[in-house]
Amino acid sequence: MQDGSQSSAASDDWVDQAGKMNDIFGNAAVTIAAAECFDGNSSMIVPRNPLSQLSCRLDTSTDLYYEVVPPCTPHCLLHPFDKARFHLDTRAWVFQERILSPRTVHLTRNFVHLECRTELRCGAMGGSDACYHSGAIAKADYQVLFSMFGPYGLDDSAHDAFLSFWHELVRRYSTTNLSRPPDLLVALAGLAKQVQIKSQLTWSFGLWHEHLLRDMLWYIRGGRGTPCHERSPTWSWASIDVQGPQIIYDPATQVSLLADIIGLPDATEFVDRGLLVDATKHCVKVSGLLRPGAPDMLKYGQDSASSTNKDIHVHRNCQGLRHIHRQCPFHPDFALPNNIELYSLLVAYASGAQQTMGSSKSSDTHVGIVLTPAPEHEGRYRRVGYFHIDIQETDDDDQGIPWVLESSNFVEIEVI
Repeated sequence: MQDGSQSSAASDDWVDQAGKMNDIFGNAAVTIAAAECFDGNSSMIVPRNPLSQLSCRLDTSTDLYYEVVPPCTPHCLLHPFDKARFHLDTRAWVFQERILSPRTVHLTRNFVHLECRTELRCGAMGGSDACYHSGAIAKADYQVLFSMFGPYGLDDSAHDAFLSFWHELVRRYSTTNLSRPPDLLVALAGLAKQVQIKSQLTWSFGLWHEHLLRDMLWYIRGGRGTPCHERSPTWSWASIDVQGPQIIYDPATQVSLLADIIGLPDATEFVDRGLLVDATKHCVKVSGLLRPGAPDMLKYGQDSASSTNKDIHVHRNCQGLRHIHRQCPFHPDFALPNNIELYSLLVAYASGAQQTMGSSKSSDTHVGIVLTPAPEHEGRYRRVGYFHIDIQETDDDDQGIPWVLESSNFVEIEVI
């Protein structure tokens, strides 16, 4: 398939074929993956030394005197196959190809791995339990996702489970690389199209209309991104390029929405390189509580509101609701300029188990998005970040007002 950059004919071919990825790979008998090739000039057929097929290694952590370890990947015990990050698996286009294909033969440096929708076998050893790579179940994971769909779409009892799987898919996809950043959504289109057909949900810039508020609660962990607003509106994770950090969603046992969608953006096609973001057609109209400022990075008491960004630091290893770090309730999507005007929109109330010092306790959290006014569009805002604030409990009957509820007003706004 031509990349569409040389001529209009090539572009037409690219659009046509890119839209068929779910059929091409989904209907394949088997897909051959040159897992360790860096480009089209590399060969997937390489000489292998038959004497190096198995190695013995002393290991004091095992009950045996010695342990037979297949040298399938470096540090096999610590890095199972699905986390080995072979070069091919770092590419965004390959992400959906591996999931959609019913069977894949992975050719690696020393062995052949056979993966289907139920398990993965390594050529190093015979039994399914003998190889440390047997835990790699990328295809099997996503078969659980498709099992949630009934003849009339997504089952009513499966919405939360579906969102958990989809949000984990977005996280994994955000760690891959693209040679052409405009293709971020297109490279996921084959998988997303298949999900839309079976779930009967509506796609718009990487989010689903039926779960738009929940889908808008993404943030960047491990650093900050680079805005790419010509690719999608700011409310979508597709508006941010990340290299190293991940786009994640907070895990929660229960999420209660505190805002409402009063106007949906237009649905978008899966494959359209020429799609332009339109502030009128692609805005999300929301009603909810909006207050000036963003939560302070060190404390979020009654006096911590600020409408300016002053040296905001982010805890690089923030684990979200399960491991709240009080020093990072606010996660900017990218490096914000000084003296930017900020507003916090409360979106949901989340409950989950928080891990502290080896123990678990219930945690209630306010979550939402941080916005800044769009000066060229009166009454409209752009997303610039995310916040999650654990709601403090005290022994006093007169508890303090949660930060996000102070000085807040019920408003109807548009996010572009």
